[in-house]
Amino acid sequence: MAGTASSNQGAREVYGGVSLFTPNGDSAMDEATDSVKVSVVSSSAAGATQYAEDTPSLQGDFVNMAGVVRKDTAASLVDTDGDRTQMEVDAAGRLWVNASGAAVPVTDNAGSLTVDDGGGSLTVDDGGAALSVDDNGGSLTVDGTVSAAQSGTWTVQPGNTSNTTPWLVSISQGGNTASVSAASALKVDGSAVTQPTNVAQLAGTATDTNSGNKSAGTLRVVIATDQPQLTAALKVDGSAVTQPTNVAQLAGTATDTNSGNKSAGTLRVVLATDQPQLTNALKVDGSATTQPISIVGSTTASSPTTATVNGSSGTVIASNANRKGLALTNTSTGGQRISLHMAAGSAVLDSGITLWPGDSFVMTRETFTTAQINGIASAASGTIGIQEFT
Repeated sequence: MAGTASSNQGAREVYGGVSLFTPNGDSAMDEATDSVKVSVVSSSAAGATQYAEDTPSLQGDFVNMAGVVRKDTAASLVDTDGDRTQMEVDAAGRLWVNASGAAVPVTDNAGSLTVDDGGGSLTVDDGGAALSVDDNGGSLTVDGTVSAAQSGTWTVQPGNTSNTTPWLVSISQGGNTASVSAASALKVDGSAVTQPTNVAQLAGTATDTNSGNKSAGTLRVVIATDQPQLTAALKVDGSAVTQPTNVAQLAGTATDTNSGNKSAGTLRVVLATDQPQLTNALKVDGSATTQPISIVGSTTASSPTTATVNGSSGTVIASNANRKGLALTNTSTGGQRISLHMAAGSAVLDSGITLWPGDSFVMTRETFTTAQINGIASAASGTIGIQEFT
């Protein structure tokens, strides 16, 4: 820089003792606008130059270094809003920025995106709007348990279009799974045949409903022993009057129980025709002895015959399993009396049943037998008339 005089020294202008010039020796004075062009050049090679807006960068340009302050934790460097301050970087030299005032898109650049929650929990805030997660036509995998709070109405369906794809449900118990037929009918028994369920029919006959007469469509039922009291009394006869049922009485008389004599409280019964054999024989009279029961229908009389009875025991009539009755008459003409043995043993004179001439014996329930009957006479050549019924 020269003295105070103003002079023109080639490409240099001197004003008030100060020479103003550009780095390449051009005048720093713009005569057209009467303004001064000033270039500040550092004394070192790392200086910087100001450039006009929207001008191209040239090789070897000098630039000013932006000053920043390291702050491992973001915090303001000034006290008052509006004060000038420096930019801040963290310990790794990364510039602190705040994007909370605008939406920040996150993309995996066609790769994979990893979000690490640092072993804690990851919170995604949708700002009160809807949160959209797009797998970009692929699949979205969620590892672990996802908790969801139910709100409003949820639609759960197997396909993407509501009510167009059926659910496939397996019914199983103890490792056994229900199956369906080729026609998709559910099998409801253990056979290989699908059974139809038709409540309108009972064993192929239209089901009886409401009151009316019984038919093949009437379901037979049994009233449970613990049936609760009916709202309306159950009618047990054909009258229009509801009858009370009192098992403690029979026609107004206390019901006979256990063994004992009959009375007005004894219920008359009939043995069923298919009554199974009793463990103990049924007693049919007032004795203490069990009596055989022989039901006699119509009988057929055999041809009358006679037998000769002598002084020693002999056969009067042979045994006959078909015998239903027997009549014997002493027809002796010599005054012989005849004694009988009813159990096929040897007859003894004047023992057991003894018939004098003209006497008759008719077999009764007490004396009935199908065994051989033997006889003995008081003298030789006695005769006895025989009439047998089968």
